[in-house]
Amino acid sequence: MLNYAFQMRTILVLLILLVVFSTPVSAGQVTVGLSFEEPSDAQAIEGGATVQTLEAQTSTETAAETITELTTEPEEEAPEEEAEKRGLLAGTTSAGIGVIYSKHLQVYKIPISYKITKSIKLGLILPYVRKDLKGRFGGEDLTDEGIGDIATSVKYIISKEKFRLVSTLFIKFPTGNNKQFEDGKERLSLGTGSYDWILSESILLKSDRFKKIRYLGGLSYRYNGRGDYSEKGTISGVTGNYTFNNKKGDVLFGFAGVEWLTPKPKLRAYFNLAGMYIWAGEEEYHTDTYTVNVKRDLDDSLGTFDVISGIKYQITKKSAARLGAIIPVYTQYDPDIEDEKSRGISVDFGFDYIF
Repeated sequence: MLNYAFQMRTILVLLILLVVFSTPVSAGQVTVGLSFEEPSDAQAIEGGATVQTLEAQTSTETAAETITELTTEPEEEAPEEEAEKRGLLAGTTSAGIGVIYSKHLQVYKIPISYKITKSIKLGLILPYVRKDLKGRFGGEDLTDEGIGDIATSVKYIISKEKFRLVSTLFIKFPTGNNKQFEDGKERLSLGTGSYDWILSESILLKSDRFKKIRYLGGLSYRYNGRGDYSEKGTISGVTGNYTFNNKKGDVLFGFAGVEWLTPKPKLRAYFNLAGMYIWAGEEEYHTDTYTVNVKRDLDDSLGTFDVISGIKYQITKKSAARLGAIIPVYTQYDPDIEDEKSRGISVDFGFDYIF
């Protein structure tokens, strides 16, 4: 009888252990501290390098938009009535829409400008951003959308018979949500969280020999400031109030190419080669609970070389549309990246109207 009772107790214990270890544990039953020390590299996530490249111009002008600024207005002096229609005179207001579309990032921008004088133009860019990416920390499919970082600009335009020079200063404001974590969950940031400065110089040259060809070029530098936010949570087993201090990497961008005035008077085609280098960003966070102060790369460095090509069509004297593509040619990934994900083709669309 004793042997039988012992056997029954043994069988009961084994059954209990079997039930315990075979029962799935849901996320609500356990608390897992996210490890911030070893996140996935952005460039090793599908679409990560594409998003990093396009984000650099979310709140400013793309190369195609810069080209439009250079070529929409005629170089020659126009009669006052014609000049007013084409937006050459002071007091002219223009507005439009710009779209950058890729699989993992879509940016919808409303550019608005007002000419103080013939040479000085004020601008405002209102972006709406949508992202679809895997999280770098949890590896889950994430989607976030909302207002991006709003930017203002001041342009100084020098227009001569043989060339046009456009100097632009952008100031970007932290209106987009820059948090990587909110309410204890990972999310996708929609802005840098900082005040950023962009200085751009663009030029258009005309040739006496090739009257249907115009030469274009530009160079810009973007300096990103620091942005911070606070979040309460658990990181690597340490719970407390965390303060994150981030700095996106600065951006150097340049392009050169041509515009062809096709036999169809209102239709123009452009072809440009564009290069970009993005320095590695920085992230630092600390908690008031314990002495924890961690500093690491926010984003890896990235170098790109692309073809930017498309067409522009002047619908009326006061309106024009643009359709083009950004085609990756070469990508220099960060040396730390082991599993590189290629960049995809992006579509660029724009429409402008002069009031």
